Amino acid sequence: MQIETKLPAVGTTIFTVMSQLAIEHKAINLGQGFPDFEPPLELQDAWRAPCARAAISTRR
Repeated sequence: MQIETKLPAVGTTIFTVMSQLAIEHKAINLGQGFPDFEPPLELQDAWRAPCARAAISTRR
């Protein structure tokens, strides 16, 4: 028995490409919600200010 897919024939997706590249380069794949741990506090602090500025500019 063959089950018909409800997904269109999309071919290779960006998620497949990015996952393969992450494996090849021994990198962390951020394309699908990885990693499953907290980033260093320095990194969190570094992105907090630009994100706050972006949020303010979209509310004007």
